[in-house]
Order: sequence, then C-alpha cells, then structure tokens
Amino acid sequence: MPLNRPVYAACLATVGPAGTRIATIGCDLQKTFHIGSISKALNGLIYTDMVQTRLISPHDRLEEHLPLAGTAAGEATLESCLTHTSGLPATGGGIRSAARALGAVLTGGDPQPENLDDLMKQLRRSRIRHPGRFSYSNLAASALGHALAAADGADYPTLVRNRLTIPLGCPRLRAQQPAQRNLPHDLNALTVWGTDQLPWTGQGYGPAGVIRGSAHDFATVMSTLLADDCVYEDAFRVRFTDDTESVAAGWFVEDKSDRTLVWHNGYASGFGAHMVLDRQRRRGAFISVVSPYPDPDIEPVAMTMLDAAV
Repeated sequence: MPLNRPVYAACLATVGPAGTRIATIGCDLQKTFHIGSISKALNGLIYTDMVQTRLISPHDRLEEHLPLAGTAAGEATLESCLTHTSGLPATGGGIRSAARALGAVLTGGDPQPENLDDLMKQLRRSRIRHPGRFSYSNLAASALGHALAAADGADYPTLVRNRLTIPLGCPRLRAQQPAQRNLPHDLNALTVWGTDQLPWTGQGYGPAGVIRGSAHDFATVMSTLLADDCVYEDAFRVRFTDDTESVAAGWFVEDKSDRTLVWHNGYASGFGAHMVLDRQRRRGAFISVVSPYPDPDIEPVAMTMLDAAV
C-alpha cells in the first residue's frame, strides 16, 4: 500500500453492486481492529434509530439524560453534540490531558483513561464558546454517547451491543469495556518504538472512539448502509453546513467530482481508519491499519478501493 508511514497490519473491506470483498494483511481475517472516531459515525446510526422510535428528541438537552443540571454543558442539545456545534471544547482536560495523550503515543499508555465521573467533572467545568459554529469536539461526542446510553437504560458498551452488534449481525463489533485488556482475537497495536500499545479503555471518552471489529463486521455495516431499504437513511441527511463542513448524523458529507460521499476517519491507540460511502452508486470502502503514527495517509487508499469496488 502506498502509505507515507510504516504499518504493521491492515484490514480492508469493499462493498459494490456485485457484493463484498474483505482482506487482511499481516493477520488473519478474524482479528479485530480499532476504528477510532468512526465510532462517532456509528453513534449517529444509534441516534437516528432512537429518534425514529421517539426514545430521544434532537432537542433534548444533555442535562435531561446526564447529571449536568445547572451547567453550561447541560444546556447543549443532543443534536448540537452530534454535529459538533455545541460550543463545547475539543476535550475537557486542558493541556495536561493533551500532553498525556501525546505521551501515550510514545509510552504505550491508555490515551484516554478518564472514567465516567472524570468526564462529568470536565463537562461541569467546561464553558460554551460560539454555539452554532462547527468545532470538532471529542468531549461533546462522548457526552452524546453516554446520553444515548442513559436514555436506553444501559452503559455505552451495552448500548453498542444492543443497538449495533446484535441487530446488524456483527459478532465481533464491540465497544471495549472499561479497563478491559485485549481479547485473543483483538489485534495488538505498537508504539513508535515497537513496544505494545495499551488499548483505549477509559469509559469517559469511550463513545468518541473505542469501537473495534473485524473485516467481516465492517463489510456488514457498509452493506447495511448501502442497501435500498436502509433503515438508517436519515443518518445521512445534512444537519449542519458552513463554508468548510457539511455534517449529517455523525458523518461528514462531501461533494467530490460528480458524486456525494459520506465518510469519517479515526485514529486510536495505534490504529488509523477510514470509511467512505458512495450511497448513490452503492459502493463503500473501509481500511484500518496498525500504525503508531496518527497520519498514515490512508484516505487515498480508501478512495482507490472505493473506485475499484464492483
């Protein structure tokens, strides 16, 4: 693969009119890969489902589902968290948290060890700046995931299991449990020194990026989203747009040449991933690679795979 960084393994899946194709490089097909922030796009599917069944409303405030009454963050709506327009900061831990996450790339530590109480404390301290403008926020995305779970009477890993893993038929798709070590079928990541990288298991920021799965799982997800009778159709409706971004339910929407693409990328715990869908032509591509570098330049590979999908 023509990448600008070294990779140790890769997971590939394409969907086209003739069916699905999957492959792995450096491991067997049953291994699971992290998808990082593509988890936010999958949260968008859950959100869409729960809105359609009236378990939640887009206008619900965070404080209606989380212990945030009387705080600025508590006034943010679920829809604003979904579209990164809540005005919440990117993260809630300040410089110390950012430095720790960077250090984890070098030392192999858990990049987001915060538990749910830690996240709530960060949300209570957070200020809202420029609501209504796009500003990418892991803090808002995490709050949304926990709000969805609370509305469904579950924790976040159980929400993913009940709302995605089981109904989609993706047996190895899961949100890593708090403090859970890798399972035998989970591929281990590596640091820049070639030592083991711990998985992202902190419950607090879990909804922003802890989902992982196999090539089979991601082919199944894309097949579902590209089907004529897709039950998640409303997930791809643009909810916010400005001069730089168009955002659907957790997905980015982009007009490229003569087609409209929906996509999301992610980086987490030594994995880089990209998923892109051309829903009009019923084609999709997914790639996840094991690389300690956050910029392995996999988007062009995903686009080449998309163009080659048949």
